[in-house]
Amino acid sequence: MGRECLFLSPNRDPMRTLIRKLRYIINKSHESPVVAEQEIAVSDSVFDTYSSVIGSLIPYFNDLSAEGKKHFVKRAHHFRSIKKFHFVGMEENEETAILVSASAVQVTFGLKNYLLSHFENIHVLADAYQMEHDTEIYVGHVAPEGIYLSWKHFLFGYMKQNDNVNVAVHEMAHALLYNNFLLNMEWTLISE
Repeated sequence: MGRECLFLSPNRDPMRTLIRKLRYIINKSHESPVVAEQEIAVSDSVFDTYSSVIGSLIPYFNDLSAEGKKHFVKRAHHFRSIKKFHFVGMEENEETAILVSASAVQVTFGLKNYLLSHFENIHVLADAYQMEHDTEIYVGHVAPEGIYLSWKHFLFGYMKQNDNVNVAVHEMAHALLYNNFLLNMEWTLISE
């Protein structure tokens, strides 16, 4: 009597309790070191190519100052250079890889650690898809083995700017949460 289950409390919202317990577990450890990820320099031709591709679809990029655009392109180029892109049901396309990289940079732009280092693989599928042994239709998801995005819905998210539905931003935010949670948990285990 009077004892709480690890995650559930009789007088609290279960999800809020779970989040509070996870924060406690993560925060009781030492602070993890913040190591700024270095941007790599880009040539004028790479800058022009990336600016043209990104600016053609992503309004966030177009609203940046000239210096902000340089910073954004360096990060997008770096992100693109270290990830493995897998194209499913569509031809491999460098512009697609650049735009997906830019969507990740858009979500992480104000952060020092922007590379989502846990995720080496990004899978771009032509359209919505089903996963094995599941009847649900997906337009994107994040799993330990990579980030998955429907290209059709990726484009739709940036073209329909007033509906607040953007699969790229949504899935990159999931990837950021997952990446940071794993890094904090790894640091907790190392420091104990």
